[in-house]
Amino acid sequence: MPRTAQDRRELAARFSSSPEVERAAAPEVTPGRIRIVQFTFKLPFGRHHAFTTWLGEVAFTLGVSPKWVGLQAGLEELVGLALTDETTARKLEARLRKRVSDR
Repeated sequence: MPRTAQDRRELAARFSSSPEVERAAAPEVTPGRIRIVQFTFKLPFGRHHAFTTWLGEVAFTLGVSPKWVGLQAGLEELVGLALTDETTARKLEARLRKRVSDR
């Protein structure tokens, strides 16, 4: 399991959607071909509403349609941050540790 930001960046680069990174990380994969994984998770209505409202505000601030800053884009960026940003990764790990200890 990756423990440092560098480890997470390297792991994220292996699975990046960038064709150049894909060729470097996995030469056996056809360039430009990305394997997409779909999954579903449960989220309380209030948190979902707050997140989609926030994404709508971000879209407005950026001057783009909300369809360009939807749940998919927001979650992809959150995953990217968790894998590449040390501060975000530590905050997420601390929250997960608290969630596990509260059970």
